[in-house]
Amino acid sequence: MEDPDGTLASVAQCIEQLRQSSSPQEKEQSLRQLLELIDNRENAFSAVGSHSQAVPVLVSLLRSGSVGVKIQAANVLGSLCKENDLRVKVLLGGCIPPLLGLLKSSSADGQTASAKTIYAVCQGGAKDHIGSKIFSTEGVVPVLWEQLENGIKGGNLVDDLLTGALRSLSTSTEGFWSATRRAGGADILVKLLATGQLKHSSKRVLPSCLHDDGRCICMCGGVGFRYYKTIAEVVGARK
Repeated sequence: MEDPDGTLASVAQCIEQLRQSSSPQEKEQSLRQLLELIDNRENAFSAVGSHSQAVPVLVSLLRSGSVGVKIQAANVLGSLCKENDLRVKVLLGGCIPPLLGLLKSSSADGQTASAKTIYAVCQGGAKDHIGSKIFSTEGVVPVLWEQLENGIKGGNLVDDLLTGALRSLSTSTEGFWSATRRAGGADILVKLLATGQLKHSSKRVLPSCLHDDGRCICMCGGVGFRYYKTIAEVVGARK
């Protein structure tokens, strides 16, 4: 394969450096270099996609690296998800368990990086049958509801990313509604809305996850939200 601007060689070099027994600081630097290549060179996606060790190495670092390495690995994996074939590779590579672990960690930066990548990897749409099975098997939906309820250090940005991910999962994930019922998603949403813990953008996004027969569950009024029917009844009615 031709490599006129050296992208293939640069990607291969970054991945090889990540495979070697380098220090966490060196791994972070290599991950930043790889992210820069992905963000700035169009052929970097194909270069990463054609490298058999790229996704396995990144997922391994996400699973067992230092916190800083995990954050950078999550950032790279999230960026790869802009290309759907690579998004599927990332999913099949086993990224979900370590991403959920990072989301539940005590690191605010780690929570933000994880939330961004979870949001990115959920963007397969209604025809994402592979993702649907994986998200269901790995228990993604209840974890996202739990994190929203607990409140996490990343703040409103993380809230927006998690609610956006839930919106995507509501259209594509096997067992979304039953998982939402078991997690108490309706009660969590009502509480967040009532206490003003969600940003305005999240208020627009998340109610679409709890929608029944084309009728909006809630609308924004002058001083808050009016409920036409209880969200709990709507979620309880879904199969």
